Amino acid sequence: ARAVLDAAAVAGPRAEAWLLRELTAAESGSIDECLATGVLRAEGAAFVFRHELARQAVLQAMAPIRAIGLHRLVLQALLTSDVTRIAARLVLHAEAAGDVAALRHWAPIAAHEAATHGAHRQAAAHWARALAHCEPSAERAALLDASAEDVHMSIGLDESIAVRSEAARLWCAHGQPENASVSLARQSLIFLYAARNADAAAALAEARTLVADQPGSHAARVVRSCGAVLCQFERRYDAAIALATSVLDEAEREGDKAEMAMCLKTIGRSQLALARDDEGLATLERALSVALSANEHRIASQVFANLGAGCVEAFR
Repeated sequence: ARAVLDAAAVAGPRAEAWLLRELTAAESGSIDECLATGVLRAEGAAFVFRHELARQAVLQAMAPIRAIGLHRLVLQALLTSDVTRIAARLVLHAEAAGDVAALRHWAPIAAHEAATHGAHRQAAAHWARALAHCEPSAERAALLDASAEDVHMSIGLDESIAVRSEAARLWCAHGQPENASVSLARQSLIFLYAARNADAAAALAEARTLVADQPGSHAARVVRSCGAVLCQFERRYDAAIALATSVLDEAEREGDKAEMAMCLKTIGRSQLALARDDEGLATLERALSVALSANEHRIASQVFANLGAGCVEAFR
């Protein structure tokens, strides 16, 4: 019966009946004993502890080597079964089992899933798990860039700035300056949010240098889009609108919704600053629709804020 409890505790707050039987094998007949004593109770097709504290007590009393072995068995069972794979659950067991390959595979997937649902702190934690097992490389640079948004949304501006800096250094070290330019351009926005306009301008200048010979590339478009935001922050609204509009046209042709939402936000906010209220609010409404359809939570939240401030300024 104790072997059953160990397996149930490792399996998670809800241990599916099929999984518990597979884990306990010869001891599966003792499930009834655990139910009879009230330590476990049945909930549909799963078993749960009478209280989470009871599960934690079992986990804490377990020998580390046994816990590692059980996590490995759970991971293997979940991967070989035909049940829907929940990436966050697989990450938990892969990390506890010391399976680095599985962790590096599933952690980015879990991070994307968490971010899609607005759970940016959880997403940042998954990125950190993957990065903890990744040597300095182009792969690490890609993971860093992918994590920066969630780090910004949940941990802080300084941490996100540092993530972009490391990514840019790694991209350059591995001969991919166009990717480094995107990292630096995105970093410039974080500098602006931190009221460090001079640092933002410096990051953008470096980004422009890296793509000077590729004016039509995706990276160059990102740099120009971020440049439009800098113009807006510097109250050069006509320049911001002109630059963002040129990028918007390209983004629309390629179906790049994230860049479309960013450009529309810049244009709409600049229009409001120029007292073009109806036009500006309509542009921001469009930006909000595009951002929400693309699950761009940060941009959407900023557009909501801009709409709120714009309506106040227009006495609406």
